[in-house]
Amino acid sequence: MIKSTAFKHGSNTYHYRQHQAKCEKFLSGTFSSLGSHLLRLHNDCPNEPFEADPRASKQKFSHNINLVSRKGHERSFHCSKGLEENSTRFKTPHSQVLCWMLENDRTTVAVEIPVWVPTKLIDLPISPSADGGFLSGHIDALAVENDTLWIWDFKPRANREEWAVGQITLYAMMLSIQLKLPLSSMKCGYFDTEDCYTFAPQANHLLTNHATVATGGDASPPRPKAERSGERREASKIPDLRKQGIKQPHVALTQTEFYTWHLFTNEKLKASEIAAHRQISENTIYEHLSHSIELGVLKWDMVITPEIRKRVLEAEKAVGKAPDGFLKRIHLALNSEVSYGQIRCALASK
Repeated sequence: MIKSTAFKHGSNTYHYRQHQAKCEKFLSGTFSSLGSHLLRLHNDCPNEPFEADPRASKQKFSHNINLVSRKGHERSFHCSKGLEENSTRFKTPHSQVLCWMLENDRTTVAVEIPVWVPTKLIDLPISPSADGGFLSGHIDALAVENDTLWIWDFKPRANREEWAVGQITLYAMMLSIQLKLPLSSMKCGYFDTEDCYTFAPQANHLLTNHATVATGGDASPPRPKAERSGERREASKIPDLRKQGIKQPHVALTQTEFYTWHLFTNEKLKASEIAAHRQISENTIYEHLSHSIELGVLKWDMVITPEIRKRVLEAEKAVGKAPDGFLKRIHLALNSEVSYGQIRCALASK
């Protein structure tokens, strides 16, 4: 019923899965080329396009596409069920959610689908530029409903996403080019357990590409990562806390966020101490804590001071929320005195 093939693309392994019965049912007529393509991928997916950048997930386009926001959407229900039902079956939240959708949702036909096209066929400023190279990516899920092909992406913090629209629009464009399907036959969306955002993909509504801007708003190119010693690799491993009898406070927390939550809540370590112990940046630790605050499993005043919270919220009101560098605008308004991670914690406290 479900056919699975593992692809080693770059440094990651992707488990492409296709529901054959649903493909036969839904992928005929307009989408017959997609049905053939999904079947062919198991035996005929090249490695070359995935060996190097650019990748769709790293492109950062502003946009003026009309987003429809909904709480209680069916995809959010699927997300919650997947995280609950598959928590011990799969290691990653993505696998937990996507496999539940493929097995239980009547419209989802395939998950973790590789897509690629030569960059010269994408009439947008892709970064880094790669003459003769490929733009590539992996679509979380494809579904067919009412003669519309849906491209879905699971984003654990959907309401904080700045660049998801550009990423998923590029997925739609790549499928359109590969299979000669009109963009008008597709819809796109991204979701988590609470929020779902949908839109019609429109390439001409993507604006400036900020792909070279590093995570957190630093305008300089990201520095190469130093090789980890055996000691640092050991420190970065995530123990199975559930085997130790520690209950995960919320299904939407990833395993790395759960570990940070545990070290902060139960072990009483400070953010700086957790960063040193895990050998990852302090900003990353604050990002983990901000998600815990957002989910209501951690009180904000345990992480940041009332003064920092007040300054961030005042700065947010002053700069106005815009899709283009929102966090960076707040950071600069605060004279770079408050870290991006602390800003996220303050915003999550609202």
